[in-house]
Amino acid sequence: MKGSPNATTKLHPRRSWNRWRDTIGHLYLDENWTMPEIATHLTSYGMVCNHRQIKNRLKDWGWELKKTPTRHYLAMMAVAEEMRKDGDDDDIVFRVPKRRSTEHYDLKRVSRACLRAKKRLDEVQKDFALPSVEDARLVLEDAGITADFVRMSTALEVSRDSEGRLMVEDSPPTAVRRSVLRIDELCTS
Repeated sequence: MKGSPNATTKLHPRRSWNRWRDTIGHLYLDENWTMPEIATHLTSYGMVCNHRQIKNRLKDWGWELKKTPTRHYLAMMAVAEEMRKDGDDDDIVFRVPKRRSTEHYDLKRVSRACLRAKKRLDEVQKDFALPSVEDARLVLEDAGITADFVRMSTALEVSRDSEGRLMVEDSPPTAVRRSVLRIDELCTS
């Protein structure tokens, strides 16, 4: 019968799923298990389910996306290229919201992802092009992605030794945030 669960799965109430929420989150987000692997694991503990049910739960909990979509990478690259044309010498780092936190993507990471996308498109003989800055801005705004300008700074650490003398040491370079801008501020003149 179309639309009904198959013979090996059953519908579970929300509280049954909530008991497994932390385990599912850990396996999917932290251990990088696939949905079928999680379904097999849960079934072995008496929670008979299929990968589609798990996918629905991940969506309900806001955890369905582990990977940043290619269109987001392409939009980041388009905005970064526009910022570079404007003569910004600082490094650009994008803040990308994820399931449980925010990740920082530098231009090296964004470039690698764009090159992978280009290779995939070349294999199927499709043209590769970055979106317009306006379209890129909208994509990033919808995804909640913002950009930071950072520059590297070497700080001097000043401390006192056991006899009270001042000691000065170079610390490793650290990123210094110059400004945090919303994407819509980046592309409007």
